[in-house]
Parts: sequence; structure tokens; C-alpha cells
Amino acid sequence: MSNTDSGDTHPFMWPALAAFGIAIIAGLAYLFYTGAQAPLSPAFSHAEVFTLNLADRDRTRYVQMAISFECANRSTCDHLEGRQPALRSRIVNLVTARTSADISTPEGKEQLRAALLAIARKTAGEAKLPGSADTGDIRDAYYASFLVQ
Repeated sequence: MSNTDSGDTHPFMWPALAAFGIAIIAGLAYLFYTGAQAPLSPAFSHAEVFTLNLADRDRTRYVQMAISFECANRSTCDHLEGRQPALRSRIVNLVTARTSADISTPEGKEQLRAALLAIARKTAGEAKLPGSADTGDIRDAYYASFLVQ
């Protein structure tokens, strides 16, 4: 009978498996002891719907919009949500100073979106505590709805 039955193993298989196992354990130990973390999924903070008068002089116009802010993680969104009164006040002041013509074009909506993002970052940064999220962790602002009448 031959010594090449299917039950035989390659002579380097067990040492290779042992080395692979040691490498896995070493990698996990490194992550545990250095505090390295996997990247967190983005989170979103949703502001309540705003219905605001615009600065048009010829007739009464208003905007109704809902805004969401993308954050790097849930803790950043929680931090921003804790500052909602200040954030809402600044959004009201920003939007009510605009006319319907200012925000009716794609360029105007984009400029407003960029200004909303800057306001969110500023508001979050004012209450920054040691070890809290960086204002750059508020990544973007999105319109969930946008209506000018």
C-alpha cells in the first residue's frame, strides 16, 4: 500500500497553521493594548422642520425645510443635538435674512447648505469639551425637504 492516502498531510501544514494562529493573536493583542478602533459608521442628526418667512419685500414668501447633518459618529451627533436651541436660533437668523431669489436656484441652495454646515460646526465647536468631538466630525448637511412659496 502506498503512503499517499488522503489522510496524509503536507509536512509544513501544522507549523504554518501554528504561525498563522500566533499572528492572529498578536494582531488582536496589538489592537486591544493600543486602543485602536475600527472606523465608526456615520450617524445623522435630524433637525426639526423649519417654516420661516423670507426677506422678500414685494410679498410674503416662506421656506419650509428639513435639514440633516452627517456626523462621523453617534457621539458627535449627540453633542450637536445637545446644542439644538443655539443651532436652531442661528439657522433662523441665517435663513430669514435671505430672499426667495437667493435660495431658489441650485447655486443658492448650495450656498445655503454650505452656510448651514458652517453654522453646525461653529455651534458644536463652542461647547467643545476636552476629549469631545472635533467640529470637522460634522461632515455634511443635507436637505430632507425644501419648499419655497
